[in-house]
Amino acid sequence: MNASRTAQMNSIRSQCDLDAMNFGEAEMRWNAPELLNQQTVESLAETKPGYVQKLPEEVRKAGGYGTFKDGTKIKVFVCDTGVDQTHMENGDLTNVLSAVNATDDRNGYDERSGHGSWCLSAVGAVDQGTGIVGVAPNVELHSVKVLDNGGSGAVSWIASGIRYAVDNGADIISLSLGGGFSRTIESALEYAVSKGVICVAAIGNSGRAGGGHPGTSRYTIAVAAMDQNDRLASFSSIDAAVDLVGYGVNELGCSTRGRYQRISGTSMSTPEVAGQIALYMGIVDRSSTGFSRRNPEFIRSFVSDVLFDNVIDLGPNGRDTGYGRGKLDGRAILESFPPMDGPANPPTDPPSDPPSCPVLPEPDFSIQLVGGKVAEVRIV
Repeated sequence: MNASRTAQMNSIRSQCDLDAMNFGEAEMRWNAPELLNQQTVESLAETKPGYVQKLPEEVRKAGGYGTFKDGTKIKVFVCDTGVDQTHMENGDLTNVLSAVNATDDRNGYDERSGHGSWCLSAVGAVDQGTGIVGVAPNVELHSVKVLDNGGSGAVSWIASGIRYAVDNGADIISLSLGGGFSRTIESALEYAVSKGVICVAAIGNSGRAGGGHPGTSRYTIAVAAMDQNDRLASFSSIDAAVDLVGYGVNELGCSTRGRYQRISGTSMSTPEVAGQIALYMGIVDRSSTGFSRRNPEFIRSFVSDVLFDNVIDLGPNGRDTGYGRGKLDGRAILESFPPMDGPANPPTDPPSDPPSCPVLPEPDFSIQLVGGKVAEVRIV
């Protein structure tokens, strides 16, 4: 990890540790069950699939790939369990331009669970003709490790990751994690929005009423999960805070040691939606004069007028607590903002289906309390 990044992160960590203490949310480590242990990863890992494109088919056929440079210049920071070095150096994640560790894990930014690498690949894994192709393969990806290899992290780690991303030019932050309400994290999210950064967060996997923070925050775009037939996933939490829904059932992505795995969860739908937002932000940025990224007023307009006004309603009419407003209508956005440099041909369909692999559902939110205060949040 770059020494200057380490120094910057340490400075931010010190402030967030102090915030957590002041809010009564001081770091306290508890034993957290691992999301994926090494044995599980290896038993579920696949060899490199033939060709898997994460961009929804209807958007791909409308010219999403290639036409708009696939999110070029858009910076997406994924705050999660880190990144697999094999994928980062020689695999589908060679466009991860930086990786930093906000935790106490001595392994640095490298991960052992595969969760962070999966999320990064959904946003923007590069197109190599084989393997995974992310929703926006030309984005600038950045990994911030805020959770340990067991999938848990202190609130100050997560807040540090958010603030670090903002201070390093993030346009979008993807948060596939959750827990009880935290003022430390809420303050970091408010800071992000004040700087014109879009925060996309998982609503949770309880399968019942009540989402988790930060999905329930007023400062995030909360994402639920559905299957490829647009049916709401049975595990997706029900909450009035849900804004959008994405694909999150039996989805294939990168894992550890250069391998791949299928997982189900709102953790999967969240980076898929974050990738779409990056792609559409790139569309507006390239086709509109005067659009300004990281300008709070422009970004609020982008979210309300471009994203939320271009959705396909699913479930009950109007916004509901399962699907939210629905799924993003990429075709409508593509038609509304033609690129200034003309169209390009979308890629052909994948040559073959990827090999099958068992579904690994994710655990529900887990909240650790110490003295009635939130001490730790765990991955969704």
